[in-house]
Amino acid sequence: MLREIVSNARMETETSLDGLMDRLRRQGHRIAVAVLFIATKNDLLGLLQQSNPLRDIRTILILPDRDIKTAIAGHVLYPRFISYTDGDFGDVTAVLAKMIRNLSMDRLQGQLYSTKN
Repeated sequence: MLREIVSNARMETETSLDGLMDRLRRQGHRIAVAVLFIATKNDLLGLLQQSNPLRDIRTILILPDRDIKTAIAGHVLYPRFISYTDGDFGDVTAVLAKMIRNLSMDRLQGQLYSTKN
């Protein structure tokens, strides 16, 4: 579903927390949007133990359950949107599409602004 939305953008997939952390350290903040599918509470705890390299990245967080403690823990990552693994992900795709449109508009406006100076 996500590939249909980001067909014009570059999309990379990491399947482990270590892989994600390595990617973030290697590339810095060149990641525009991250969609994090958190399969278990342990995965979420592992992510929370990092020094929050996602702070400046627009993040969509998909949590493993609707437990209030899980939701509170997820909010520590400052996601732009939270969904859950038991959903149909229609909400996730809609939010991601809007985020990509907004990024495109921001970049276009930045280019227009820089050409006027």
